[in-house]
Amino acid sequence: MKSYIIALIIPFSLVSLDINLDAIIQAIRNGDTKELSAYLNNTVDISIFDDEKTYSKSQAIKVLNDFFAKNPPSNFTEIHKGTSRGQDSHYCIGNLDTKNNSYRVYIYLKKHGNRYLIEELSFDEE
Repeated sequence: MKSYIIALIIPFSLVSLDINLDAIIQAIRNGDTKELSAYLNNTVDISIFDDEKTYSKSQAIKVLNDFFAKNPPSNFTEIHKGTSRGQDSHYCIGNLDTKNNSYRVYIYLKKHGNRYLIEELSFDEE
């Protein structure tokens, strides 16, 4: 009976992650930091080019607002996504096209309670 319940729960948890990941991707595609903020952890490592820092959630929103203001997004294409360290963390790699340039984006999410939150977000020039 336990294995039956677990077999039912795992696919739903993955669907839930896909919905969150889809929403995160859509927020990045739109440069929508208000939507993206719903998925940020209390502290977030943000790397833009070679400048990597740890920010509070409110600071991270300001940094992302500034990035998207200078680089208005036009599209985001998911390249790869997967899990690491068991089922406690997930990642997505994609390409962000903006008015000025293209960036390789790395999104790292970790499970906090029953939610996956962004722990790391990286934008590297291609």
